[in-house]
Amino acid sequence: KLDCRVENLQYRTRALASRLRKTHNETGYTGVYKEHKKYRAVISINGKSKHLGMFLTAEEAAKAYNDASLKFLGEEGKINILSKKK
Repeated sequence: KLDCRVENLQYRTRALASRLRKTHNETGYTGVYKEHKKYRAVISINGKSKHLGMFLTAEEAAKAYNDASLKFLGEEGKINILSKKK
């Protein structure tokens, strides 16, 4: 993290750097928001929000976000790390 030699640096656009930042929302997943008793999955493509659906669990919504991220953004997209909550 603190080793800033040229061979360790990597070019990133502002958009890419923003997508890869850690999320701080209530659900703990990027693109997942709680609405009443369900979870909404949303992804931003070219500055426009795309609704991915409503889900019963945050993990299902995060998986939908991950699938859309891979489809629309490829390797530059963020992938949520899914945890198995009991």
